[in-house]
Amino acid sequence: MTDRSGFLASERGWKLVLAGAVSVLVVAVVVLVARTGDPASADSYLTGVRDAVVVLPNGTTRPATEGMRVPAGALLRTGAVGAATLRTAGRDVFVGGLSTLQVLDGVRQDLQRGEVMVDSRNGPRLALTTPAGVVAVAEGALARVEEGVVLRLGVFEGTARLTAAGRQATTTVTALHQSKAAYGGLGQSPTALALTDDAWERQLAAGLVSADLDLKALARGLAGAEGEMVLQSASARLQAVPPASVDVGEQALAMAVAQASTALDPVTALRTVQSDRADGGSWGVVAALVSSRVSAVSALLDGVLAPPGSAPTPVQAGGTPDLSQLFGPPSGPTGSPSPTPGRPSPTPSPTRRPTPPPPTSSPVDQLVTTVTGLLSPSPTPPSVTGTPTPTPILQIGPIRIG
Repeated sequence: MTDRSGFLASERGWKLVLAGAVSVLVVAVVVLVARTGDPASADSYLTGVRDAVVVLPNGTTRPATEGMRVPAGALLRTGAVGAATLRTAGRDVFVGGLSTLQVLDGVRQDLQRGEVMVDSRNGPRLALTTPAGVVAVAEGALARVEEGVVLRLGVFEGTARLTAAGRQATTTVTALHQSKAAYGGLGQSPTALALTDDAWERQLAAGLVSADLDLKALARGLAGAEGEMVLQSASARLQAVPPASVDVGEQALAMAVAQASTALDPVTALRTVQSDRADGGSWGVVAALVSSRVSAVSALLDGVLAPPGSAPTPVQAGGTPDLSQLFGPPSGPTGSPSPTPGRPSPTPSPTRRPTPPPPTSSPVDQLVTTVTGLLSPSPTPPSVTGTPTPTPILQIGPIRIG
């Protein structure tokens, strides 16, 4: 019995091990098939549909509906307030209003007009034909393609390439850069990315947009005497760099962002910041390109603007140039955000505004007060209020000089 019991136990354990091994093998086979399968044969389905129709290959037009399969050769058309998302093997292509997009297969699409945002961070690559040429969005990338007076290709994460129509020349655009191309012409050299701050970007690149809003608010707050203080506190080497803007707030923030850089020396960082801003790069993008955290920029400004002898109050600033924290989850957002052209997102006010000095009374006001006091049968002593201490725009840590 003992031997038999021992044998049965061994047999039971052997079966459990075998079952576990089979399960692991099945999962491995499924993953292998999913990864080695041809994404070109993958089907595309609609989600987040609003004001859109699908024109089938035979010419039949049908209202676009949630979960609808879009076969190869079919057209997706959106209205003025329309939007839709084409999901293919984990890749999402967000289609904006007044756009026409044709599905050719699982890895090829044709943007005939409008704009799209391609999120292939959790799906296959995409070859997107446009009137200006073919945009190749690599696997693991997040890119935006807009058709307008010129074609604009903006890359938030990963890389994308633009091959001009009828040409062999290719322009490679890396993360946080963009390229514009005239129809029939070559793509321009990439420059720092300009954010739109619309629903797509707020959901897919939330950290980047948040940093941009914070920094723009700081620039507005430095437009006066506070900005002059920041410029005067900089080292002689930084002051020797010619300013690229006449706006004091722009100059002061550029100085602070340069000094907060962890990737470049302050002088090189300042020149880079000025150049990228001159090219139209958004503040959040420019700070990320030189590896300057919003909190570090705030700390530098706080050290300059805090009143002598006062304890700095740290500013809770959001945003960070750490690229892994600037974007949404690779699995893509829920729903189908659509951009709102021509409607800028609200920007927050500066972190802290200086408190104005108490108003002084005019001679006329003083005379009225005196006469009123003489005529009053029971004058009441005026209450005494303390003079408020001016509060600096920002409260942040010590500044590095040099």
